[in-house]
Amino acid sequence: MVKRLRLNEKTVREAAPEPGRDYQIFDSEVRGFAICIYRSGNRAFTLDYRHAGRQRRMTLGRWPEWSTAAARERAKELRRDIDAGGDPLGAKKDGREAPRFKDLVDRYTEVHLPNLAKTNASDQRSMLTKLVGPDWNNRLVTEITPYDVEKLLNRIAEGRCRPHKAKPNNRARKLQG
Repeated sequence: MVKRLRLNEKTVREAAPEPGRDYQIFDSEVRGFAICIYRSGNRAFTLDYRHAGRQRRMTLGRWPEWSTAAARERAKELRRDIDAGGDPLGAKKDGREAPRFKDLVDRYTEVHLPNLAKTNASDQRSMLTKLVGPDWNNRLVTEITPYDVEKLLNRIAEGRCRPHKAKPNNRARKLQG
């Protein structure tokens, strides 16, 4: 039978590690919330749940960095999200696997640019690397907001489209004579 009791600082501190195995003590108040006692003597708060038929275990934090009360509150928040159909571990995984802007530019360069005219392709490559690249290359695509796009477009519209040039291109004025 699974050990269940109301977790508090005293029970977490006094739980002794068992040689040869890790074990969990589940909380009687929040379903799936537990303290995992490792062979090494370390302790961590976990939350066990099911999503789409799969058993999942999420580590909330290590004890004593996380108090029992703080971990229980976090477990309650996550439990509400899970009961509403969410998957906290899945969201975490999606965030890690989201592509960076540089990856999308590389893919665009490989797939789309070979189909364009030579000068058009070189212009697009230049714009992506000189205008957009310095600001966005290492950002996740999910982090780019409409405000960021507006800021970039305003900077380009100012006429200082290349950061290394102090003045805008005045070719039209030169042609007027």
